[in-house]
Amino acid sequence: MEFTACPLCESPSIRKKKGVYKFDIHGESLSTPVIQYWECPNCGEAFFDRAANRKIDEALMQPRKRKLENRLQRKSASRRQTKKPQPA
Repeated sequence: MEFTACPLCESPSIRKKKGVYKFDIHGESLSTPVIQYWECPNCGEAFFDRAANRKIDEALMQPRKRKLENRLQRKSASRRQTKKPQPA
């Protein structure tokens, strides 16, 4: 994907960047691994290709994935503690 102008404000000053992209979702600050993206200094909008979008999706899913894994571990541990031995 290449831009000669910002798709939003049509400014010709849009620039290709590479680095960590930081953003806020529901008051939580998240950042991506290093990605390549386009950013317009005129309107501040950023634009991402498919590869960058995949990395953003992965960054968004990490906190949810950790919470789910922790919840499953706690549930599994509580089941092991409450199991009663079976009579022989």
